[in-house]
Amino acid sequence: MKEYVKTTRIYVYILQLTIDSLELSIKVKILAEFLKLYAE
Repeated sequence: MKEYVKTTRIYVYILQLTIDSLELSIKVKILAEFLKLYAE
């Protein structure tokens, strides 16, 4: 049971990191689009 809990925590942690990096890339894309509009 302890091993199961440990692996679950690792998966949750990885999932959290993936979500965070996705959010970051979306923010960067939006910022890039905004800067493109501003530069024109």
